[in-house]
Formats: sequence, C-alpha cells, structure tokens
Amino acid sequence: MFVSDPIASRLAISLSRPGWNATGVTTLQPDVARKLLQLFRDALPNLVRVGVLWNPNNPGKVAEFREVEAAASMLGI
Repeated sequence: MFVSDPIASRLAISLSRPGWNATGVTTLQPDVARKLLQLFRDALPNLVRVGVLWNPNNPGKVAEFREVEAAASMLGI
C-alpha cells in the first residue's frame, strides 16, 4: 500500500514511533511546496496565481494542499 502521509492515513501514530510493527518509507517533505513556489516566483516575478490539481479523498494530499495554500499565502500568490 502506498500513502503519502502515514499519520493522516492512520497507519502510524508518529513517524518516529509508529505505535506498532510497521515498515516503510516516507517522502513527506513539508518544505517542498514553499520551495517550489519560491522557484516559480524567482522564475516569474509577476506570478500572482498558481493552479493546483489534487485528490481531496486522499488524506495525504489534503495535507500537501494545505502546505501549498500556506506557502502561497506567505509569498503573496
């Protein structure tokens, strides 16, 4: 099974202590959205709007979308 956020998907209590026998790898990187938007802003200084496609039924994607929203707000996008 692949999930982007094992905590939001309720497969683990935390990444450091999942709470039971669990193995896997996570690629959850909270700063990625902010860095990508900063790169877009650097490349396109007049950028004011960005479109995001995401699946609201996937708990991990909801968290990622919130990261994008927060980053965009901080950057004035």
